[in-house]
Amino acid sequence: MKKNSHTNGSGALFRRMLLIFAFGSGSLAAQTFTESMGSVASTTSIVSYEAANGFDNDGFTMTGNADIRNTSASNGYAGASGLANVFFTNNTTNPAGNRSFQIEGINTSNISDPVLSFGILKSTVASDGSDFIVEVSTDGINYTPVSFPALPTGTGTAVWRYETVTGAIPQVSDLRIRWTNTSATTQYRIDDVNLNCSASITPSQSTTLCAGDNVTLTASNALGGSYLWSNSAATQSISAGSSATYTVQVTDGSGCVSVSSPVRVLAYPAAMVSASASDSTICTGDSATLHARTLTQDLIFSEYVEGSGNEKYIEIYNGTGAAVNLSDYEYLAFHNGAASPSFTTALSGTLADGATLVLKNGSATLYSGGQAEFGVQHNGNDALALYKISTSSYVDIFGVIGQDPGTAWTGPGGYSTMDHTLRRKPNVYSGITVNPGLAGANGFTTLTTEWDLYATDDVSGLGMHSVDGAYVWNPGSYSGNMVSVSPSSTTTYTVTGTFINGCTASDDVTINVSNPSVSVSASDTLIYLCYGPQSSTLTANASGGTAPYSISWSTGETTSSVTVSPNTTTTYSVTVSDNNGCTSSSSSIA
Repeated sequence: MKKNSHTNGSGALFRRMLLIFAFGSGSLAAQTFTESMGSVASTTSIVSYEAANGFDNDGFTMTGNADIRNTSASNGYAGASGLANVFFTNNTTNPAGNRSFQIEGINTSNISDPVLSFGILKSTVASDGSDFIVEVSTDGINYTPVSFPALPTGTGTAVWRYETVTGAIPQVSDLRIRWTNTSATTQYRIDDVNLNCSASITPSQSTTLCAGDNVTLTASNALGGSYLWSNSAATQSISAGSSATYTVQVTDGSGCVSVSSPVRVLAYPAAMVSASASDSTICTGDSATLHARTLTQDLIFSEYVEGSGNEKYIEIYNGTGAAVNLSDYEYLAFHNGAASPSFTTALSGTLADGATLVLKNGSATLYSGGQAEFGVQHNGNDALALYKISTSSYVDIFGVIGQDPGTAWTGPGGYSTMDHTLRRKPNVYSGITVNPGLAGANGFTTLTTEWDLYATDDVSGLGMHSVDGAYVWNPGSYSGNMVSVSPSSTTTYTVTGTFINGCTASDDVTINVSNPSVSVSASDTLIYLCYGPQSSTLTANASGGTAPYSISWSTGETTSSVTVSPNTTTTYSVTVSDNNGCTSSSSSIA
């Protein structure tokens, strides 16, 4: 709580009562802490100001060799109290050494994840604040440094700023906070010290999931308080397995309420891999080509062009495995953070499987194909969506609906939705169906993971797209979406595709191997001319493969048995073809 300072004794007692809350046992409860430094008529030492109850918090001990001043009053940030501030001169003019200020006696034991913030003013534009040291201690002997963001440098930067410390603040009954100026050239001032509770969410693993996975989200310890999640759960931890953005409100044991930063869970649906073969049945020694294809869940955005002038394009890809009636879809544009569509374009016609639809600005000229649409006039800070009418749902979202990132959404590696072409990575098989809802330029969390970055006005990829994973076939450990196999017997091959985020999917295809065989039996294999039997009956005995069989003898006959009457020793051969066209041959001498 923040109050104006008072100068009389009764006012000091009133301030103390506001800041201290008693447990039933009589012990003191933790309190969130704020100190505005009160007001002062002229420069006063900390010792004198403390003795006169000048600080807001009379129940705490303030020490140090800095001083209290009313010049250069705090301003320019929310909650700036003005009036008095703590002044730290540089140590060149201080024979006793560095200037410091300390607050001690703060009970943080029941504050959830304490966060320290304060206003700061530097005297020189060259300083980045690295020589102004902030430390915490639990015993007044050992001090641990904590840090705050580097102050900007250059013209116009010697102004009041409000900074929040990074680094753990101990949860103890008697916390000390110390500020020290070690600079020989820069003077500093601080004001409006706040020590508040905070809430945070810790995931048990990555918050980007594959189908069937879950992540446990755990809120920071409420220290005897309570939890309220954005999905209405009231436990410290929840399990999340579907796409959503989560926050948690933590009310700690001191009654301090804080809401966490949002955490987005992105759950990809199950991938769909289809395995096929050029021939489902082959003959022994022959080969078949195996092919793997990945199907998309629905239509997806496959390319985005935010080029110079009117060179604006958006490409839609159909990888569903069947032709799609486009009249069930709308293209929506949300400009400048709008939560409702700024433009709606009803699609029409049929989009064949494996084909793309390119929508472009009516004045775009770099790509000669495509369908000109007035609504295609996006800039880098505009969200786009593909909406399915029959299911009243989004099938893909580009950017963040309802959030204006400034000029563009950005990411590491030069990623930006302004003045760039972005192509969907081929291992992405599903659109973003739940709006991320995250603010700021980095709120488009899949920008770098799902899209490849290209230069301004690059339209070389428009009109074509495909979706593929990294495929491995077994048995054999063959790699690729198309492989040749020559099994010696009927074999079932399993292909496993690996996609975005390491998500996998599998499918099977069986190659039947037909292997007919034939043997020949003869009623007589030895004939004596002019004595005894003068002929022999040869019979083809077929097996294996797939019946029925066709038979062809070297005599030209096609029956299973033939009668021969050779005048000289003769070899007769027979070829059997099964129903798959696979053959086998044998012979007999008569």
